[in-house]
Amino acid sequence: MKAINPATDELIREYKEHSETEFNSIIEASYREHLMWKTTMFAERKRLMHRAAEILRKKRDDYARTISLEMGKLISESKAEVDKCVWVCDYYARMPSIFWRMRLSKPTAAGALFPLSHWE
Repeated sequence: MKAINPATDELIREYKEHSETEFNSIIEASYREHLMWKTTMFAERKRLMHRAAEILRKKRDDYARTISLEMGKLISESKAEVDKCVWVCDYYARMPSIFWRMRLSKPTAAGALFPLSHWE
């Protein structure tokens, strides 16, 4: 898999593709982590979400640069994307624990990815 700058067609980085077995192993590990995460007390989740927001704020310019290189967005748009992710982390950290009590009926990676935001 290749990350290519859409503005210049320059190769940014090449990534190893995972086999189906590796992919399934990653999904299973993600689900196991989800099972551990769902037993984590809200106060700890809140702390970790605020910490994630803090890291995003601190590295905003670095992340924005990567977004711009890989997606061809203006740097101001990329900074807004990072700011949105900061807001999402802070939002879930401030919300009642009802968000954190959501249950999944069967194994899926969605539980582990619930509080994350995509770049698009």
